[in-house]
Amino acid sequence: QYCHLPDYEHQIISIVLSHCHYSLCHGEGQTVTYDLPALEKHFVDRFVHGKPFIKFEIQRFAYRKDAYSITTIRKRVRPQVKLGAREQTEIINELHTNQSLRECLDIVEIVMGFLSSGQTNPNTTLRKFVSKSLKMEKQFTSKKALDYCKLEHILSLWETLSVEMAKRLRAEEGWAGYARLKETHI
Repeated sequence: QYCHLPDYEHQIISIVLSHCHYSLCHGEGQTVTYDLPALEKHFVDRFVHGKPFIKFEIQRFAYRKDAYSITTIRKRVRPQVKLGAREQTEIINELHTNQSLRECLDIVEIVMGFLSSGQTNPNTTLRKFVSKSLKMEKQFTSKKALDYCKLEHILSLWETLSVEMAKRLRAEEGWAGYARLKETHI
């Protein structure tokens, strides 16, 4: 038997037949009635009692993109200030690999999720918010971003990292496409 499942052919049919009552009336034929309370009790005693109970729960979750709204952040963290070109360049240059850039972008999106859910002071440094409120300073891959940015720069930082990630992925895709094109023409 698989996982204590009842065998339809033998067990269930025999239990059902043991709890049915036949009567034969002249001119009407055979009538069958089932003793449903006794049948239910027999099923519970036979197949349910003594077996482990499995509690099935579906946990709700939200996709990260649904957890924050740029318009909500613009309303709650005012004013939003653009990072300077020098700071943007230094932050991007610090993140050499796509993995470090992705990890930094992930943390920035988590910060944005928290900012969209409550009021915060825009002059709070990103380092203070990440370390005190989120306790994620060790996971943040860009120390320059922690040094330069305040919460008022969060959208500019997110845009900078997102654009850089798109550029890198596009560059990789472009070279891979060029290599495939070159192989097909040779």
